Amino acid sequence: AKTTVAVNASAATSVTGSVSELTTLYAASDISGLGNEAISVSETISVANANTISGLTTGVVTSNLTSGNLASFSALSGTGNAYTITVTDTSVSASALSALAAKTTVAVNASAATSVTGSAADLIALYTASDISGLGNENITISSGSGSSNSVTATDYNTVFAYTTGSLTVTGGSDATAPTVSSFTSTTSDASYGVDSPINITATMSEAVVAGSKFTVTLGTNDTVVLTAASAGTTLSGTYTVSTGDSSADLNVSSFEVASGQSITDIYGNAMTSTTLPSGNNLADNSALVVDAAPPTSTITSVAYNVSTGVLTFTGSNFDGIGAASASTDIKGYLDWTKLSWDINGDNTTTSNVSFAQSNITSAFVTNASTLTVTLTSDAKNALAAKSGFGAAGGTDTIDVTAGFIKDISGNVATTDGKANAAITYSDATAPTVSSFTSTTSDA
Repeated sequence: AKTTVAVNASAATSVTGSVSELTTLYAASDISGLGNEAISVSETISVANANTISGLTTGVVTSNLTSGNLASFSALSGTGNAYTITVTDTSVSASALSALAAKTTVAVNASAATSVTGSAADLIALYTASDISGLGNENITISSGSGSSNSVTATDYNTVFAYTTGSLTVTGGSDATAPTVSSFTSTTSDASYGVDSPINITATMSEAVVAGSKFTVTLGTNDTVVLTAASAGTTLSGTYTVSTGDSSADLNVSSFEVASGQSITDIYGNAMTSTTLPSGNNLADNSALVVDAAPPTSTITSVAYNVSTGVLTFTGSNFDGIGAASASTDIKGYLDWTKLSWDINGDNTTTSNVSFAQSNITSAFVTNASTLTVTLTSDAKNALAAKSGFGAAGGTDTIDVTAGFIKDISGNVATTDGKANAAITYSDATAPTVSSFTSTTSDA
């Protein structure tokens, strides 16, 4: 206004002012060099004013926009501007909210939303974007998915389920069929299991069910196990723990039910009603799980030791209760070697004793019901022989066995196998003789 020659403002990289001041400035004929600078609007403005200011420059416009619904913001033009936007809708479309977010570099505040609807793809795009804030506890409706005929898949469901603490509803696709149990299996290896052993029980459904679905199975041992879907999918699982008194030659599911407080529904809301056991696909059809909670009743009465071979022979009763498949089945892994001690001089702890670990044992075999044959490793045999006081040196050695030394193949621990101060019979009964007389002194 102070000169009749247009002022050159081409050095300006930013301009700040109200809508009125900015429109007046850019409409004036006495200013040149403007049109690519950043503009900061000093007041909250409408969508219409935002579009007007955006048209004045190719630079970035920074401004707070008046809060409104998605419909009002749909008229916002341009991209790359730094608009602070708050959406007032309580129900929003995922695609519309993402489209609005693309028009500003500032995260759109959608905290007023209590429900969001969209396809699985649109919802995933919305919730994985960094340009939306305020979401995470609203209800979500999936209108279509990535499956055939746009059906919603379990992967779609699980992915979207993780985005909110609110409810998740599926409307896309058409499914009026209730889920059923297709099979019972186990991830636990086929074997025999004793007290406190955990055994997995898994149900496979005919279709995907929602996360948290659960029902109760009754096993042939009369124990019950709750099977739960950790996520949307066809698998529910639970753990059965063997307890005292349980017994089964081939563990099976005898029945199942949706108990009070439980539900099992597919992702379309259809609830399971059939509790018919899957013919030919029950647990016993797919696994070979033996439950044996009875501890072995083995006893130990005496011990013999072969000094030359390192073989310990335990004599007693009911060693066959360990459950070894045959006399050539090595059971060293079923015995608790920490409960076996070679008592030097038979004086308990007065003299240092020899303890054992599984690494000291070459093999352990149930020779027959009254004989358990254990072979020491060469190193263990030599270390025992070199132990100060071993054998007749210093006193009479004994063997101490603490109850629980013997376990059966199911892991049940014996309580009858303890034996303190067991006398040792040595296989070497030959008295020593003098083989020669020599001298280390030089001949002279």
